[in-house]
Amino acid sequence: MSKLDTDSLSPYFRAHVRGDWRNGSAWLSYTGKLILSFLSGVIKAKVVGSIYKAFVPTSSGFRKSIPALLEPSEVEKLSMWTARHAGHSGQFCPGHAQDSLESIIQAAISKKMQMLALTEHMPRHEIDRYPEELSAGTTLEAMTENERAYVSEATLLRDKYRGQIELAVGFESDWIRPESVQLIDQSISTHAYDLFVGSVHHVHTIPIDYDRAMYEDARQQAGGTDEKLFESYFDAQLDMLQATKPPVVGHFDLIRLKSDCPNPSFPQFPGVWQRIARNLDFIASYGGILELNFAAVRKGLLEPYPVSDICQAASKRNLRFCLSDDSHGIDHLAHSYDHVLPFLRKNSIRSLMVLGSNADGGNYGDRRFPTLEAREVDVDILEKHPFFQHA
Repeated sequence: MSKLDTDSLSPYFRAHVRGDWRNGSAWLSYTGKLILSFLSGVIKAKVVGSIYKAFVPTSSGFRKSIPALLEPSEVEKLSMWTARHAGHSGQFCPGHAQDSLESIIQAAISKKMQMLALTEHMPRHEIDRYPEELSAGTTLEAMTENERAYVSEATLLRDKYRGQIELAVGFESDWIRPESVQLIDQSISTHAYDLFVGSVHHVHTIPIDYDRAMYEDARQQAGGTDEKLFESYFDAQLDMLQATKPPVVGHFDLIRLKSDCPNPSFPQFPGVWQRIARNLDFIASYGGILELNFAAVRKGLLEPYPVSDICQAASKRNLRFCLSDDSHGIDHLAHSYDHVLPFLRKNSIRSLMVLGSNADGGNYGDRRFPTLEAREVDVDILEKHPFFQHA
């Protein structure tokens, strides 16, 4: 009979309960809003196909991992949920992405995806416009209207394709300066989002992933070396984390993309590694989830964001991961996902988080996102899913 390993509880009281629960007994306890349920006796493997774990709020405000058993038929309903399978569309991110939102959803269905998150970019201050936005004369008002149109369209498409694919509607934040929090809060308070992905694309207010020239400008501002810019990036990331506590932390080490060492061993930079550890500690303190973003591989890097060093440090803190292709169009959907399972095995990542939308009330425990549903699925189940067999 399997027992709960209480010595391995995380800062948000997560218990390590994995596939061995399939052949043992299990208990299921919901704190607060859920009615206490009890499963007694030995549950046979032929009855139980797998488990998922969900986060529910506790009286202290943290989240606790709850094991729940799934019938084999229910296992087939679980697919790869990514932080942003359909991250950006040409419809609402012109000049930066391609294809309409609906065509991306249709392509996801054709690839046997069953759960999909939509996370277009939030509005930014006009001073922070990208070159193509400057050329087009894009205003903050136009970006705000674009966000409204996106939420409206995404909501309609969620209803239209209900039964074919589960859609979560979210956004990706841009942390550029302290005032960015005002726009982030405005997006959250204005629209009924399921979640958002907290990202940093700027250091010293300069884009660091747009092109090499801008990266070099940011590096000069930081002190002239990649190491100094890495330190500044992770300091900016901490500011973002503390101010917004994003449910999902996007491309954790994006800073390496345009650098002279895009495939680094971060521990070789003591100041950088200390900042990485500090940021991971903070994410663990509030129950955030790290995005495993395979756009890095699509762009020629050897590993996704974050690299193995960071993933291993995150796992030691019991941090959880969700999957992302950071797509900017149909051609990016599930791109480089043939690297997913080998990377997970290499880093002993045994499960991924599956996030979705529950109109009746989610269980993530963040009052800003009452519909956010968080489940955990074992990798050995995922690799048998038709999605991975066609990736």
